[in-house]
Order: sequence, then C-alpha cells, then structure tokens
Amino acid sequence: MRKILLFAAALLTVTAANAKVWRINYNDNAKADFKTIAACLEYKDFADGDTLYMDAGFHNGSQSDNTISKSCTILGPGWGFQTSANTVSETESAVISSTLFLEGENISVKLSGLYCEWISCYYHSTLNDLIIEKCRLTSTSYANTGICSFEAKNIEVKNCFIEGDLTINGAVNASIVGNIIRALSLCTPSNRCIVDHNTIAGYFVNSSSQAYYTIVDMNNKVSLTNNIIINSYNSARVIYDLSSTYPMYNNVFSITPETVLAAENKGETTYDIIKDNNQLVGATKENTFVCALDEGIVDNAMYYQVKDGAVAKTADSKGGECGAFGGDFPYQLNGRPNGVPYLYDIDVPTHTTDNKLSISFKVAGNNE
Repeated sequence: MRKILLFAAALLTVTAANAKVWRINYNDNAKADFKTIAACLEYKDFADGDTLYMDAGFHNGSQSDNTISKSCTILGPGWGFQTSANTVSETESAVISSTLFLEGENISVKLSGLYCEWISCYYHSTLNDLIIEKCRLTSTSYANTGICSFEAKNIEVKNCFIEGDLTINGAVNASIVGNIIRALSLCTPSNRCIVDHNTIAGYFVNSSSQAYYTIVDMNNKVSLTNNIIINSYNSARVIYDLSSTYPMYNNVFSITPETVLAAENKGETTYDIIKDNNQLVGATKENTFVCALDEGIVDNAMYYQVKDGAVAKTADSKGGECGAFGGDFPYQLNGRPNGVPYLYDIDVPTHTTDNKLSISFKVAGNNE
C-alpha cells in the first residue's frame, strides 16, 4: 500500500493541473477511489479528460464495468518488464479480466500500459481520437481479435503486443507503428493508413476461401513499409486483396523465390507486386527471430527481437532494422507508459532514528 501511495503522489506531479487522477482497484481493501472504470466515469465530479490509473492486480469487473463511455486517459503500470533490472516487482501489471469496450459519441480515449483480453468498439459508437500504446492483448482464438471494429477519425496503435488479430474498420486516419501482431485486417480506411515497422507473425483464415492470410483488405490508402511479415501457417498467401497502387517498400516477407515463381505460373499477381516492389523474401521464424516460435504469437515479446545476421537487421529504408524493434518508435520490452514515473527502489528501515522513520525511494521515467 505504501508503494502505491508514493506512486500516486508522483503521478499527480506529471498530470495536467486542470485534470484529475482517479485510482481504480477492484480490491476493496485497497481503498482506491473506485473499483471499476464505469463507476469512475459515472461519478458526478468526473470530467472529460481526467485520468484513470489502474492499480496493479486483477480487475475482475463485468463487461459493463469495463465500458468506456467518456473521453479519458486510462493508464496501467505496464507489463512484462523482461529487461528491467531495477523493478520492485516483476509481475505488477493491471490485468483486466474481460474486454475493454468503447461506447460513446465523439469521445477521445487514450489507453496505455494495460493488460487485457480485447479492446473493442461498439459499431454505433463514434470516436474522434483513439490512442492505444504499450498494451498487451491476449486473445489468441483464430475466431476473435485482439483489437477489433474501430471506426474513428484518428487511430494510433503503437508499441503493443497483440496476441490476437488487429482489425480496424473505416478509419479516416490510422497509424500502426512498432507493434508485434499475430495478424492484421485493414477494412477500407477512407484516408491514409500507415503500417510501419511492425512485426506481423501469424495468420487468420479468410472465411470465404479458407485461405490462410497474414494481412487482408489492403487498398491504395495504405502505406506498408519496413515491416517483418511472416505467415506462421507457412502459407504462400501472405496478403489478400493487394492493390499495386499504394506505397510498399523495404518489407521482409516469408515468401521464397520458388513460391513467387510458382505463383506467377498460376497467374497470381500478388507475388508479382511483392517481388517487383523490391521487397525481401524468404524470411522464416527460425532465420529472423532470436528464438524459434510456436504457432502464432504465444511467447514473450523478447523472443521477437531480430537475431544478429538476419536480413531484417539492416533492411529498412534507412539501413536500420525492420520490424517492431526498429524505426523511430522501437518496441520497448518493459511496456511502461510514456511520461509516467515508476517506483524502482524503496528502502524502509526496520527501526526508527530519533523517533523518526526515514523512508527513501527512487522514481524514474520510462526506460531510465
């Protein structure tokens, strides 16, 4: 409890003066401001733009408890911490046991540092802005999605670990950068959609043809650059509905030259486009990542780092690394929200000195 209170005090110092921070903890003994997201949003003193901080632990509310209906920022402490040597605990994540639903009219929402199953938007909802960063989404069923059905003016998905599929419908602007994703569906974005420096290593089944694709529904609004794209089903059909008129360069595909030739002989132009756009082909899980992977994304994010000597190490448009760990916004293994301090060391003496208890602690920003 002492550790949580110290963190809350630090968090308040980096929050805008005109916004409030509310603590959410499902455990009654924590004596937080609220047990659930919905209870906080319904409170009379809650204002659009306030921040909800989800304490570490399990948040076992129902679907209605985890429905976001107003503009807000929701922060968790992060997850994973595979490379952090100075953390107090290696398991302090805010785990939301059900789906996070977005339901509202003209709302703006930011989600960061959370660990949950899905994030989903109701079809009749309208979003102005949606930012999802440094979240872990764990749905792995091939019939379901990690993030689904987003219709918003602006969507940004950055540095997330998505064990299910990422599906975005009809966004005006979308930016998908620095993520690890099992499979990706882009349903006719109406303006621009940037897909850059992601590691996409999985597949889903196209229901009409029973083909195993990694990316579906591309069109000339999409820019596909500097990604690692590996169909873990070992299907040659990596992209479905591919147009030749959108920017596509410096991607590493799991298509061998032999597969391209065989496809050309069948008149399948998808492979012509990939080859003619100077893409690199022939990537596999074994020759690309530091650890051989099971089917889909079911291992820790650290295993998706590119091994030394792999073609993806120097294949992006600037001579750097393709995939989630390269580019201007590389994936960070600790999953901590940007700009939020965290407590990494605390010293509580067992005895008082002059009737005083001197507690010392260290707080750092992300990756410090």
